[in-house]
Amino acid sequence: GAGASVMGFGTDIGGSIRFPSAFQGLYALKPSTGRISYMDVTNSYCNQESIPSVIGPMARSLEDVQYITKLLVGSECWDIDPKVLPVPWKDLPSLKTEKLTVGLWKDDGLLQLHPPVKRAVEELGEKLKKAGHEVVVVQFPFQQKLIQTLFEVYTADAAKEIIDECARSGEPVVSSVEDLMTATKDKEILSSEEWWNLCGRVYKLKQEFFNYWNVETKKLTKDNKAIDCIVGPIYSSTAFPRKSRNILNYTGPYNLCDCSCVVLPISKVDALIDKVEDDFQARSDDDQFVHDYYDPKLFDKMPICAQIVTKKLEEEKGLAIASTIKEML
Repeated sequence: GAGASVMGFGTDIGGSIRFPSAFQGLYALKPSTGRISYMDVTNSYCNQESIPSVIGPMARSLEDVQYITKLLVGSECWDIDPKVLPVPWKDLPSLKTEKLTVGLWKDDGLLQLHPPVKRAVEELGEKLKKAGHEVVVVQFPFQQKLIQTLFEVYTADAAKEIIDECARSGEPVVSSVEDLMTATKDKEILSSEEWWNLCGRVYKLKQEFFNYWNVETKKLTKDNKAIDCIVGPIYSSTAFPRKSRNILNYTGPYNLCDCSCVVLPISKVDALIDKVEDDFQARSDDDQFVHDYYDPKLFDKMPICAQIVTKKLEEEKGLAIASTIKEML
């Protein structure tokens, strides 16, 4: 974000590639599991395979993100890393000239967007329509289950890893991780049977999600065609204060469902336009918390990014669509 390097890599189990990239106005890719090798990378939850962490590039240009991803996939790491899937790179130049069918995710029904993020997402939808693409509004009927199940996986060890790691150095737990500690206050580590049952629920939710994508979105489009991608926000705000909460509403579902996500800058906050909403009605404590820290003057000129979401192992498609949208903007 400071321009000190051409690109870098992040890991993402709930948004940790997408959040910093979006907050700095960068381009990035959160790939699906098994597309880019994670071998010998040290990280939290490293052997948890129900919702695995993935590694992906962050850069100052979309071309750099595509270049390094193509290079890594082309290196055929499946020959040395048994977790990498043997899926060769596929260039998709024809996508740039095709009419897209886009699912616009404007509101998850639980956590409302700050005025500039809401404006930018809606403007993007209108620009896509004017460019000749079909845009339909999508809404996941199982969003609450997605978020609840996501955090059940994260807290399956009753925060033992967090406690043990911080104990090694004596450092305090940061506020955004402290939520996981609070959520496990009266919880015990899951037994093997409980863990297997939880993994089964994750699998079931993936099926529900892709049934919605492949079947239900056809009912929304003019030509009875399922959407090509989902376009929507990454976070409710363009950044969050130092002491924040672990809120993953717009990113976590795509980790659980193992989608590919591309981060793309689309606009900037304008203090003259993006006023505080006077008629805001909170849906929850988290919703009120996020609303209360919005200050147009403080957030003025900050970058606003969207994510282009495609199905599992469709990194090339997501990058091609991102390129089309970037040219359109």
